[in-house]
Amino acid sequence: MNRGRNLSKSKYINGLQCMKLLWVSINDSVRLPAYDAATQRVFDQGYIIGELAQQLYPGGIKLETDNIGANLTKTRASLKLRKPLFEAGFSGNRLLLSSGHP
Repeated sequence: MNRGRNLSKSKYINGLQCMKLLWVSINDSVRLPAYDAATQRVFDQGYIIGELAQQLYPGGIKLETDNIGANLTKTRASLKLRKPLFEAGFSGNRLLLSSGHP
């Protein structure tokens, strides 16, 4: 699955603000400006929290992948191991969720 076609939380927010912005973010993202310093800081804080969680729960399983289908498959298999999961994916009611990247 093409990561650019996935509807992330950031793209969803773009769509709420402006449907044209959503279209551009999915189909022509090179036209969008880079994140400003404040927004990048928020993303960086999220990554730091993720790293701290992995330190707090050693032995957990990191499931990070750019492919939502692969992430869902790994999540499903890893749930059986009964260990903390990082970057897990979930699906339900035709919606897919994968934590991680903006």
